[in-house]
Amino acid sequence: MAILISIGALLALLAFIAWDRRRIANSQPTVLSVGKSRFGSNFRANGFAAVALVAAVMALSEYLQPRVPPFTGRWSFVYEFAYATGPFGLVLYWTLLAAAFAVAALAAWRAGSPS
Repeated sequence: MAILISIGALLALLAFIAWDRRRIANSQPTVLSVGKSRFGSNFRANGFAAVALVAAVMALSEYLQPRVPPFTGRWSFVYEFAYATGPFGLVLYWTLLAAAFAVAALAAWRAGSPS
């Protein structure tokens, strides 16, 4: 059943891409100014916010399904170091990373916004 849903979602995506290509080809492109852009003018702040969101999702993922030793792979020494702080060390690591990027996004947003 999951395979059918996945195939249906991919076919819907393909139909959307074909429709959007046809729509764009038949219309005159509009150039948005920085003020009218959907994402605003501060792309650095948006990038920092996106990384903070990804790190927060990783923290939630590690909290719900924590990794346990023995760690294997290329980054196993990082996992061992984080696990040395306790069983939720990786959650703490990802949470601190998310907070750092959220603060960086806030600082970049404030520096770029006219006030």
